[in-house]
Amino acid sequence: MYCYLCEEYIGVITTQKYCDVCRSTKNIQRIYGKEECLKILKNVCLRDEDKRKNKIEAAKGCYSPSCKPKTRSQAKTESKDV
Repeated sequence: MYCYLCEEYIGVITTQKYCDVCRSTKNIQRIYGKEECLKILKNVCLRDEDKRKNKIEAAKGCYSPSCKPKTRSQAKTESKDV
């Protein structure tokens, strides 16, 4: 039998319609709604490699020195320079 969504082989004798990954995806859709999930997938996944990497890093929390939040004094000096 094959998964109804991704068509991955599940097994010969099974009562499941979906593989584990697709079942998890289906459960998330049930919580957030299919329109919201599709919007997120299009917004995040339909990007070139660099933009996708940046979006994923932003979601994880960027740990590079350039991503550290600015202190109030740094923000004030930058606003004066503009």
